Amino acid sequence: MTSHLMAKHCFCPDLSYRADCESYLSREVSSCCSVDPGQEYETRMVNFGKTMTKSFLYFAYGSNLLTQRIHINNPSAVRKDIGKLMDYRLDFGQPFSKKWDGCPATVVPHTGKHVWGSIWEIDHANISDLDRQEGVPQNIYFPIQVSIQTESGKTYNCRSYQLCKTPEAEEVLPPERQPSQIYLDVIIKGAIESGLPTSYIEELKRIPNNGSKGNLETPISFPSEFT
Repeated sequence: MTSHLMAKHCFCPDLSYRADCESYLSREVSSCCSVDPGQEYETRMVNFGKTMTKSFLYFAYGSNLLTQRIHINNPSAVRKDIGKLMDYRLDFGQPFSKKWDGCPATVVPHTGKHVWGSIWEIDHANISDLDRQEGVPQNIYFPIQVSIQTESGKTYNCRSYQLCKTPEAEEVLPPERQPSQIYLDVIIKGAIESGLPTSYIEELKRIPNNGSKGNLETPISFPSEFT
């Protein structure tokens, strides 16, 4: 079957395969390297869980920085550490999220930049829940394996996610790619809760937003004194 992932890397469920997905658009690939909606995806993730260890490490840089948020879909998540992803930048891009009423976060390869985040340990029973939350079956995000460096000098191999539509680097985030106020608030509150560096939190606070405080679909809300 033909892969539909419009992104730099394809992710195979054995956690070891990464390839240029653009080259897959014009040729046939094995089913393990496609991420299509429906039963095929569900079956693949069940089989994947049976072959792996009990838990996996996940690097969160967006809304899942916050315990309250990640536990909605992944109740087994335990914060293991914090760390940074080198040679990537934090960005925001399409598609527009109706749930958050704004554009979601992503990481994009960028030499010399870095992204701070939380390292979560999650039961493999929740891996398909995490993929569904990130819209993997709908080709919104695709999973990537990344090396995360901690403040103590340790390196962890973690699962993370990148938007399939890679946004262009801009000095000022354009209005059509801005996150909602509530989404950015979740990220900032999660960064504070996680203990990310103060300088990085200040950078997050300077990201422009579209002013929206969410809607009935937004999965989390805060007291007015925070937002």
